[in-house]
Amino acid sequence: MSFLDREKYPEYYAALDKSRELENEWHEEDQRNLHRLIEVRPFLWT
Repeated sequence: MSFLDREKYPEYYAALDKSRELENEWHEEDQRNLHRLIEVRPFLWT
């Protein structure tokens, strides 16, 4: 497997970095929402 040269393809690596940042943000958002769901779960079926 060959890796692309960072200096030759800066847009590619910038897109990868942005993708990684978005994935982390979405993961954190999912975690927050799951915690919220757990907190209200007892009240959902009453």
